[in-house]
Formats: sequence, structure tokens, C-alpha cells
Amino acid sequence: MYEINFLSDVPFDDLADPQVSIHFCHYNIEMYNDNLFRALSISFPEPLGSAVVKRRAEFLAGRYCAKSALSKLGITETEVPIGQHRSPVWPHGLLGSISHSNTHAIAAVTTKKQTMGIGIDIEAQITSQTISRIEKQILFNDELTFFNQHSKHKEQLFTLIFSAKESFFKAAYPQVKRYFEFDAVELIGMDASRSKLTFKIINELSTTLTANQVFSADYVILENQAVITFVNLPA
Repeated sequence: MYEINFLSDVPFDDLADPQVSIHFCHYNIEMYNDNLFRALSISFPEPLGSAVVKRRAEFLAGRYCAKSALSKLGITETEVPIGQHRSPVWPHGLLGSISHSNTHAIAAVTTKKQTMGIGIDIEAQITSQTISRIEKQILFNDELTFFNQHSKHKEQLFTLIFSAKESFFKAAYPQVKRYFEFDAVELIGMDASRSKLTFKIINELSTTLTANQVFSADYVILENQAVITFVNLPA
């Protein structure tokens, strides 16, 4: 079987929520083959025809996780097409999010009606060299002060903030329906004992996501120092 060599499921209960279905997998790009789409009963989208192998492999792994997360909710309509700005289009009445690194993919889906949007993100730990290059594009105002006060584990902290902002973008997109920059939200607190970051929205993004609104991001640090962050925006 193709999929046995290409991917394997990874147990993931760290962000357990009875109303959110999450599926996590490891995948091996070196074992990728286009035939895997048929083997896993996942449609090969036309825009992927011109994509490099890396993009095809990560797309397949992400859609496999989405399909598995949907099936855990008892949902048989498991196609998740590509929508505007390459965002996934979920079946009616559902909200979801997909993310991948070079070796892992993860998807989260919810049927919870009191949710405005959910976002999940997985990031390999960002190196100090990369941080020095992009720091001022990601961190602003008091975030920079907070970050510079933490001389230890700077790579981990930066990766967490970066990832949480990515998760927020995915959660907010169904409401905002446009791209926005990292300065739209700002870190205002961190509780390591609860694995939680707290942010404030700086500029109004939509009628439902207004300035000074506060939200939280849960996080998990994996054994290889990669991080997973999750944002659930209540309606």
C-alpha cells in the first residue's frame, strides 16, 4: 500500500475538545507518488497539476488529515476543495483549518455553532538567523520588549508567536475574507503553565473582529521543538 510508506497517523490529544476533531500525521516526501491520491480516495485538484512534488505531498497529507478529522465526526462528505486565496472550502455548517510542516500535517474541524472560526498551525522551530531577518515584520510595540526580555528560548518563543498569529489569520479569515498583516494583533500575555498565549486585536478587521478584542491561543511544543498552535474564536 502506498500510504503505509508515505504517511502514518500520530496520536494527538493535547488540544482535546469534544466539539473539535483533530487529526495529526507524519508524512515522508521521499515516498510521495501521484497515485497516492487515488489510493487515499482524495481528489487531485487541477491547480496542483503544475505544482512541485513538495507542494503535492504536503497538500495530500493535509487533505488526508482533513478527511480523517471529518470522518471522526461521522461526516461522509469529506472533499475539501481549494477556495479563494488557497483556503480550504469545508462542507456546509463546518469550520476547519489545515496546516503542515515538511514532515507533519494536521487538521481541525468543528461543528460547534457558537464558533466564529478555528485556526491551527504547525511550525518547525524558527532559527535565530531567520528571526534576525524577519523579527520586525512579526513583532511590534510591546511584543518586541517582551521578546527581548526573554534571553532564553528565544527561538521557541518567536516560533510560538509567529505560529499563533498564523492560526489567528486562519480562524479570522471566514469573517475578514482578505489578507491582513501580522501587526493586526499583538501579544499581551503568556501563561506557560496552561500553554496559552493571549492577544489583542489592534485594528478593526470586520464587524465581528473589532479593535481591543482579546483572544487566546493554545499551544503544544513537540519533542522535535516544533510547535502547534490553535485558536478558537467564539461567536
